[in-house]
Amino acid sequence: MTRRTPLRALALAALLALAPAGAARAQDGLPAIVMFVTYAVAPEDRAAFNTWIADFRAAVEAMINAGRLDPIDVCAYRSWRVLGPDAAGLNADYIFVFDPVVPVAQYLLHHWLALALGPEEGAARMAAFTRMAQMKGDILFAAPLDPRVDALPADPVCAQ
Repeated sequence: MTRRTPLRALALAALLALAPAGAARAQDGLPAIVMFVTYAVAPEDRAAFNTWIADFRAAVEAMINAGRLDPIDVCAYRSWRVLGPDAAGLNADYIFVFDPVVPVAQYLLHHWLALALGPEEGAARMAAFTRMAQMKGDILFAAPLDPRVDALPADPVCAQ
C-alpha cells in the first residue's frame, strides 16, 4: 500500500488521466489501483453525515437515470463504496474505497454536486461535508496482489 499526500495523489490522478479514454473499460491492461480515503466524523455528526452520503448518492443516481453522466463517470461512481463506524466500536472512521480507480474519471465530490445541483447548491452541500468530515492522513493507493482473486469484478457499465 502506498501512502500519498493529497498533492502527490492529485499528481497520480493527473497521470492516470493521461491514459486513453478507452482505458476506463475495466482498466484495459492498466494495473488495477484501489484508492482509500479516510475521514473522521464526530459521533454527534454521524447521523447527518450518513444522510449527506444518502442524499449525494440519490443526486448522482438521478443523473445516471437521466442519462446525464458519461459512462466513464458512471463506472467511477459505481466503483465507490463507503465504509463507516461499526457497531462494536472497532472503527470510528469513514473510509471511501474506490475499487478500481478509473483513469480519466472525475473523483471530486464538489464536481458531482455541481453537476447534479448547480454550482451554488453544490458548493453549499460541499461546505456541509467539510464541516462534518476531516480527511485523516494521506490518500492510500494499493493494487490487488492477484487480480484473478483479489480484484472486484467490473461493473457491466465498466466492462463495455
